Amino acid sequence: MEPVLIGALLETDAEVCRPQTVTDILLVEQIDCLTRLSNSDWVTLKKQIEQHELRIVRLDVPTSWQALSEKDPSQADPITRAVITAINNMLIDLMAAMSHKDWLSRRQRQKQGIERAHTLGRYRGKQADQKRHQKVLYYRQIKKLSIRETADATGYSTSQVCRIQAFYKEVETD
Repeated sequence: MEPVLIGALLETDAEVCRPQTVTDILLVEQIDCLTRLSNSDWVTLKKQIEQHELRIVRLDVPTSWQALSEKDPSQADPITRAVITAINNMLIDLMAAMSHKDWLSRRQRQKQGIERAHTLGRYRGKQADQKRHQKVLYYRQIKKLSIRETADATGYSTSQVCRIQAFYKEVETD
């Protein structure tokens, strides 16, 4: 799940944090985590960040670190602060665009590789975890656990437990 501002809360990975304040900083290790969004979603998220007056600090953009320093003389001068903010925003937009382009090209190359493997008859897709499947069958047939208990014990969803059972019943009848 991508970070999304909801109302006055910052949500990341299905965990809602406390309401932000004016001095809050959005610390980003790499902009890549934000660039998996489409361009329109990135613009929307950026508008929300600006609307809530959050400052983005990115570890690989040294000028953005100045948002962390209250003793920095440039923080007292509004013109210098505006210039640094504009530079930071431009750098973050540029890096986001470059990262998004790189992400799209990686997806395209991956898709081409899969298509090529299909045509050569080499693509097998993700293989089933046979050990986990055997655990499902063991819990259901030997231990007589319910579908929910089996799902909890194996880490599968209840629907996946049912699919696994159906697959092996079909294999037995063939």
